[in-house]
Amino acid sequence: MCMNKTYGILAHPVAHSLSPQMQSAAFVERGIDAQFLRFDVQPADLANFLSRVRAEHINGLAVSLPHKEAIIPLLDEITQTARKIGAVNTVFWKENSLMGDNTDAEGFMRAVMEHTAWSREHARSVAVIGAGGAARAIIFALKEKGYEVTIFNRTVSTAKKLAEEFHAFSQPLEGFLAREFSLVVNSTSVGLQTDVSPVSVSSWDGFSGTAFDAIFDPIKTRFLQDAESAGGKIVTGENMLLFQGVRQFQIWTGLSAPEDVMRKTVNNNM
Repeated sequence: MCMNKTYGILAHPVAHSLSPQMQSAAFVERGIDAQFLRFDVQPADLANFLSRVRAEHINGLAVSLPHKEAIIPLLDEITQTARKIGAVNTVFWKENSLMGDNTDAEGFMRAVMEHTAWSREHARSVAVIGAGGAARAIIFALKEKGYEVTIFNRTVSTAKKLAEEFHAFSQPLEGFLAREFSLVVNSTSVGLQTDVSPVSVSSWDGFSGTAFDAIFDPIKTRFLQDAESAGGKIVTGENMLLFQGVRQFQIWTGLSAPEDVMRKTVNNNM
């Protein structure tokens, strides 16, 4: 059966993504004749793949690691939000122009705000671990709301450069102490489909805040297990996946997203 429209998730690797199930369920619920595919594209092949998107007029893309920054110069235009973040997670057509947007920031803030009592009123400061495309969106969202952000990354120079760009602070990852922050965020891929964490278990000693991990496979990563064991609250990554995907659906279709159906689909496929 030939579908009228084609969308997909662009990533490497891509097999773990739940976007195909989530968005396909949304298309069915809204009566849209479309398919949502997995596009596993290595970094060296990104430009060729974008040529294919143009030639086949693929209707839209969700963009994940490691392409969120590298895809920008291959697009015709990006939104003001994507430009401020410096990363794209959503590609769509505007007339004959291939556009880039970013819904990760909105997805992150909804995930954290709607699933914990954490808020600016009692927040001290936020630690973001990582300095890639996801980190950019998360830091942007936090700074827009007025939070104090400290970036931790194994490559200190990368963290320092990102901190300067977003008027944040940076520290070496080796010096991370969770108890100094009200919210701790893992934006890296460390822990994806493995039982490892980007930080040591001892770094959680005395932690009583909230921990969030953008990874959702496994649903409760080692990072979150260690945070919870220390006494912290946790927010799992499928919440950000859902909320950023809800906004993507709206951008692609112009319709309201069937959020309940999308949430149920994600939960059923965890």
